[in-house]
Amino acid sequence: MLTRRNESSPTGEVLTLACLKTGGKARVLDLGGAGINRRLVSLGIGPGTELEVVSVHPFRGPVVVRVDGAQVAIGRGLAEKIKVEEPV
Repeated sequence: MLTRRNESSPTGEVLTLACLKTGGKARVLDLGGAGINRRLVSLGIGPGTELEVVSVHPFRGPVVVRVDGAQVAIGRGLAEKIKVEEPV
């Protein structure tokens, strides 16, 4: 699991979307680079967005999340760049 200490998180950990398990809920903290940012914002995912993990496909397959009632599949490489925090 990719984690690191961060004082802005209540638990002190920053996770990536790829670290979450099915059913996990999180709030997006950071999206990464500008190109990634534009793509995800067009899908309704931006800093502060709350999402729920619907499924995590095996063998480095996509992570499917629910955002505002819609399901979005995000490639595993991209999911590893999206920093999230689990709600308290």
